[in-house]
Amino acid sequence: QRCDWASVQFDDAAVADYFDRQVELGRQPEEFGRVWIHTHPGNCPRPSAVDEETFARVCGHCQWAVMLIIAAGGATYARIAFGVGPGASALRRSASAT
Repeated sequence: QRCDWASVQFDDAAVADYFDRQVELGRQPEEFGRVWIHTHPGNCPRPSAVDEETFARVCGHCQWAVMLIIAAGGATYARIAFGVGPGASALRRSASAT
């Protein structure tokens, strides 16, 4: 992926190659394509509007998905979202790394 302070752009060909390799190994997309881990510069791990849009677009169709953000200062943000049943999400945020 290519990122800067205001945007994220996945390398579509690389993502497609990864998915192809995993499927060739006998895995289903829901086994390997629903966790997004990335970093943020500075001390703030909260998701940006771009992060939220990307998470919804890429993982919104999944039964469940995780977004984990690690800020350069050590703080973390993690959220699991459920897309089945009534839907739900759970949040875990840390103030700093220990």
